[in-house]
Amino acid sequence: MPLHRPNWPPFVKKYIPKGDFSERIGLGRKAPTENPAPSPVAADVPRRSNPSPMLAPRQSISLAEPSSAAALPATAGAGPTSGAPSGIPVAPQSDAAPMAGPSTWYAPPRASGGLAAAHLGHSRASSSWSEGTPSDSMNSSKAASFESLLQRTGLMARGVQASATHDTTASTERFAVFKDRDGLRLHARNSERTYDFSVTYQVGAPAHLAPEARECLRARFPDDSTLLTHMKQLLAADFSNLKDEVVYSPDYLKAHEKAFLSMGKLDPRRRALENWAEPENQYTSLLNWSLIDYSTTGEAERIENEDALRPEADLDPIEEEVHLTKGLLALPPLSDVIPTLRVATADAEHYSKVDEKGRFAISGKIEPGDYVSNYPIPMSTTSGVNLEQFSTLDASNKEIRVLQFFGKTCKPLLKINPVDDEEKEVLYHSRSAYQLLGAALAVPSDNRVCPRLVALYCAVDDQDPKTLKNIHTGHLPKHFLRDL
Repeated sequence: MPLHRPNWPPFVKKYIPKGDFSERIGLGRKAPTENPAPSPVAADVPRRSNPSPMLAPRQSISLAEPSSAAALPATAGAGPTSGAPSGIPVAPQSDAAPMAGPSTWYAPPRASGGLAAAHLGHSRASSSWSEGTPSDSMNSSKAASFESLLQRTGLMARGVQASATHDTTASTERFAVFKDRDGLRLHARNSERTYDFSVTYQVGAPAHLAPEARECLRARFPDDSTLLTHMKQLLAADFSNLKDEVVYSPDYLKAHEKAFLSMGKLDPRRRALENWAEPENQYTSLLNWSLIDYSTTGEAERIENEDALRPEADLDPIEEEVHLTKGLLALPPLSDVIPTLRVATADAEHYSKVDEKGRFAISGKIEPGDYVSNYPIPMSTTSGVNLEQFSTLDASNKEIRVLQFFGKTCKPLLKINPVDDEEKEVLYHSRSAYQLLGAALAVPSDNRVCPRLVALYCAVDDQDPKTLKNIHTGHLPKHFLRDL
């Protein structure tokens, strides 16, 4: 049987933003009427039984009270320690150590032995809110729990600055490690409470970055302090430091429209693009789920066809991925690198892991310099800077992740998307590869608060996604898509 469009309860539909784009960039997800078992990872597609461990970056949120510290990294109480790069000139660590100096990743490497939101309105579909008539004590307990939760949502800070030192014992030949001396203090949106985090940064060494990745750092971050402050502000949910939304030239807009219209209305490439962008269908979610399952099980479940221009009752997801990828490749390339964002969350199984020296790896597997992909599904990002929904992610009891991408192989959907003015969707095809430039991990001292991760990626060429770790889990694919 093909995968079908779920029947969403009316109160859930009410809170779904038009176009459901918050799902695609990780800020929300529609919830089914059933109560399926929770997925082992953050997923951006409707849940099914036996969900795949491959992570597609959309996530639902439960308003249940976080139950224990077990879901947090082992170092959640004290926070990770950090250090300095061996192979990169640094200042010695001391109480009076200066902030990270300029251009540490540009310096010639020396020999060294040193060796990842939904609207709160969605909550009524959560399993923590059950049907029936609970007793007064149950109502009181839930109200208290909800009030306690609200005091830990919307955590943010404005104008934070990195104050980082190096630790040569923690850094490696492949990446520099920095520890923020001041840590991070975030303020709750709905109370006067504040929460403290320890912050560790890791930045890839130049010898282990692709040329386009090194150029990305040089062009955007003139020194380490600028880079680390940028990551710290993203950790603090302060997006005011982001530049204005991407503006495309009139020539590019004309070329984009011409390339799209040159595909006839019945061209399978155009059908795939329009179905992906259509705000009122489930094509994106169903396609992603089927492809994720295929990559782990080798079985591709056909998906329901909601397109009136296509006669089939259901669609082959493997063929659809080829059509979608070819459609994206037919759109004109960007002349310059652009920054885009997405937000994801991860369950405890895929939290960033911290070792005894204070180094961390995203999902325990991904470190700066590593190549990753979102194979076998596209990477949906936004060039917009309005991420107000981010504030509700604190309710998720997950590791919150802000991913920033720099690349010119992505394609904006523009007029293909009926609600592009709101969404600003920019899509990387499913065979794209990225290199991790740097990351920052904020570990809370209060185990009821979500840890946070920021990761900066550069899109790169000449990498085979079939051999790369998944960007969210670190897992390798087991089954592969058709060649184009």
